Amino acid sequence: MMSLLNHHTPSILPFLGTTGLDGIILRDLDRTFPSEPLFATGQGPALLANVLKAVSVHVPDVGYCQGMNFIAAKLLLLWTCPSINDTPPSSSKPSSSVDQDAFHVLSFVVRRHAALWSPGMAGYWLATLFARALPLPTFAHVWDCFLVDGMKMLLRVALLLLSWMEPSLLHASDMHEASILLSRPPKLAPSPSNGGCVRSAMSFKVTRSTLIQLEDQRQTELVARWISAHAPPLASGQMKHDDAVFYPEVDNPWVTNKPSLDMDQLCRDVVGLDAAVASDVAVL
Repeated sequence: MMSLLNHHTPSILPFLGTTGLDGIILRDLDRTFPSEPLFATGQGPALLANVLKAVSVHVPDVGYCQGMNFIAAKLLLLWTCPSINDTPPSSSKPSSSVDQDAFHVLSFVVRRHAALWSPGMAGYWLATLFARALPLPTFAHVWDCFLVDGMKMLLRVALLLLSWMEPSLLHASDMHEASILLSRPPKLAPSPSNGGCVRSAMSFKVTRSTLIQLEDQRQTELVARWISAHAPPLASGQMKHDDAVFYPEVDNPWVTNKPSLDMDQLCRDVVGLDAAVASDVAVL
């Protein structure tokens, strides 16, 4: 890539429409892998800014959220951006709500395999799709499987890293210390090849049926959270931080500038889905 840049000095494209996210994108450039040679000069950050700006223009419902800069930067290093299918992950998931589903699922899966949980692992690992946590060769192997198997692979890798980090996490004095440990690149177990991480991760059982079941549970819990949000406050006076992570749709003190959940629309959507399922069953 560096040889390509020797023949072309990129600049931030001025002709892309303004989305209101330009300032946020520019602020994140300096802290995106500054030790990488590509991003240590003005050339790499300009390329990264163009990619992030183009995504925000091309997919306005997604726009830009924290973590995308690390993902795009790793893909620039791998030069695989054109090969990624732009099929949306779901029919209606504005902004970063897809991440919230992943956080929720990870919390349940982790509790089945380990005796600890910290929201830090989801923010640092899943929000960046392991772009910050894994070295480039291992990241490439993980993404080979992620592009085929989807979220299952990311959850398996998260469980693998937790199993390797479990002794340190269990000896942490408090959750703050555990969060600091999770924010650092994990020390990978010795392996004869970078593919060893993927092979080890495959030993953790994560099925699509389990993910669907857990998302159904999240949607059910979401309705309960919405109802309780309009009830008298909790004895503690505030909601748990996990509530804001897993249920951002609920209007609560941890989330600002979030539109309140339209309960009537939610009920209409549920009725519509029930009718669609009944129709499909009748056809089958």
